[in-house]
Amino acid sequence: MADLKILHIACVTNSPFNGVCVVAPLHAKHQGEYASTAFLNINGTTIDSACNQINLPGEFSLDAVKEAWHTPDLVIFHEAYRMPYLKIAAELKRHNVPYVIIPHGELSESAQKKKYLKKKIANLVFFNRFVGGALAVQCLSDFECSSVRFKARKIVETNGIAIPNQKKADFSSEGVGFLYIGRLDAYHKGLDLMIEAIALAASELRRRHASFRIFGPDYQGRFDNIQALIKEHGVEDLVRLDHELTGKEKEGMLLASDIFLQTSRFEGMPMGILEALSYGLPVAVTQGTTIAPFVAENASGWTSSTDSSDIARMLVEASAADREELALKSCSARNSVANAFAWDRVAEQAVSRYQALLAELE
Repeated sequence: MADLKILHIACVTNSPFNGVCVVAPLHAKHQGEYASTAFLNINGTTIDSACNQINLPGEFSLDAVKEAWHTPDLVIFHEAYRMPYLKIAAELKRHNVPYVIIPHGELSESAQKKKYLKKKIANLVFFNRFVGGALAVQCLSDFECSSVRFKARKIVETNGIAIPNQKKADFSSEGVGFLYIGRLDAYHKGLDLMIEAIALAASELRRRHASFRIFGPDYQGRFDNIQALIKEHGVEDLVRLDHELTGKEKEGMLLASDIFLQTSRFEGMPMGILEALSYGLPVAVTQGTTIAPFVAENASGWTSSTDSSDIARMLVEASAADREELALKSCSARNSVANAFAWDRVAEQAVSRYQALLAELE
């Protein structure tokens, strides 16, 4: 389809600590190299990283979109559980405009367990129809795809990452330094599992002089909650909790650390891990992050199940790595993520997939 017109719709802010807020406008921006794209943020916030963001004078209508931009050939919804999307999808259906949903992990089996009853009712009343009416549900990894139980066609097209100029140059000579940067959501991000695992392996980790730094923004008392978990498990000497990092401070901490650690129960495709890999930082990740198979295949770090005892085993193995092993994994991390997740490759592949899906409708 020549000059494919794709409208990305999201409900995001400029928060650098929420993966969807970071990545949704970037999908639209980079796909703009291979199609005509626009970005619509339904909460009205102007997004700094967005290109061709359109603003509508009132409620969504295709006439308003056409006046501000074009009539889209395809609409991409970022996330699934947004009530305004239901009305938008209904209008798209009336005008035969197909849509794709990128749930960013929301529809996975693990994510459905969080607030299970509330989601079950919402799905029955509202969202099963919305998801089932999509041209496709775009999962961000094979792992996520296999865990989505909704009745809908599923495709896999991932997030991308910009490869930075800076890269990891040296590793600690005594004691591996682990780093987590992200939201302080104990359940979603598995920080409770992380801290419990550190406690289980504490004796060995202390013997090896390992250390752990956790950075994230305070939100609804989550900072105090994580601090309480650290104290409860008696690992204050191993784990230091600090507030959020951005920009050059964040880059500096990534380059100063030895291993990026993330123990999520569920994800779509976590940008924090991709960013760490792009700097050449080896990672230690759970299967719930969805990127564990890639890490294992490319010898870019260590992996475990989403279980505190297995995470403890992973931490012990990773803490035993010497500088030579870390350097080898570092080189593999940066090269593999550049080959698989650079934005130009990811965007071109996604647009090609959209074109193939639309061709089936003709």
